[in-house]
Amino acid sequence: FSLDCASCHASPARTDDMISVSFFPSEDNASFPRMRSETCLSCHRDYHGNAFARVEGGPTCDNCHNQEGWIPTSFDLERHEQTDFPLSGGHIATPCTACHTNNPTGTLQFDLEQSCESCHADLNPHEGEFADADGVTRCAECHNTSDWDLAQFDHAQTGFELTGAHLGLTCSSCHTTEVTPDGREIRRFQGLETTCMSCHSDQDPHQRQFAGESCDSCHDTQAFTISAFDHTRTRFQLEGAHVSVPCSACHRQELAPDGTSFVRFKPLGTACEDCHTE
Repeated sequence: FSLDCASCHASPARTDDMISVSFFPSEDNASFPRMRSETCLSCHRDYHGNAFARVEGGPTCDNCHNQEGWIPTSFDLERHEQTDFPLSGGHIATPCTACHTNNPTGTLQFDLEQSCESCHADLNPHEGEFADADGVTRCAECHNTSDWDLAQFDHAQTGFELTGAHLGLTCSSCHTTEVTPDGREIRRFQGLETTCMSCHSDQDPHQRQFAGESCDSCHDTQAFTISAFDHTRTRFQLEGAHVSVPCSACHRQELAPDGTSFVRFKPLGTACEDCHTE
């Protein structure tokens, strides 16, 4: 051993950065005072500031360290399971020092905040879209450590339940990326329009015959081609022989100025002679 006896067995008692020697009562004035040695903390200050008080074995040094090799410690993944923050998913492969960093005093921090955002606030890809009233984004409300890419999400919670053909779409079909002023690429989730035309404006097959009307007044997401239509909603109710007439007999194909073919629904004449000229 390289330590000189008097480095500990001396009066007055040694007290420096991490050493705090204590003597038995009435021994402190002896020429070779008898030291307390029940635990490591009889001589050594608690480097971790009592952060391990609740861990099995308590905050004594030899609960994790030994005199032959101070580092590495014996605090492994199995022992981490005994703490308030069991490691799972990507955290299992994370180096200890990625979370337990040095604080301003130069010691490692172990009594840490346990929320995702306490470590990952600067990695928030949502630009505050999901921030609560305190301005904090609670990552764990949607993500977990095993599947950060969110394989499952209940879209019904958003007020826009996915049905029909929407169920087969990828998230990125609607939630496209944007570039922030500082050059970061983020994906937009909130503040999106929910009307059909907000996504399908370039797919209007009616050449604006129904401008101002919502697509879902006639269509649904199950089958965009409708098999039946309530003609009583129009100004020409079908009666008699008209009930069995195919739609295409009155609603014929036309060519738009750009050469696109579309079906004429309105305006159409409703007088008999408009169709029955012969």
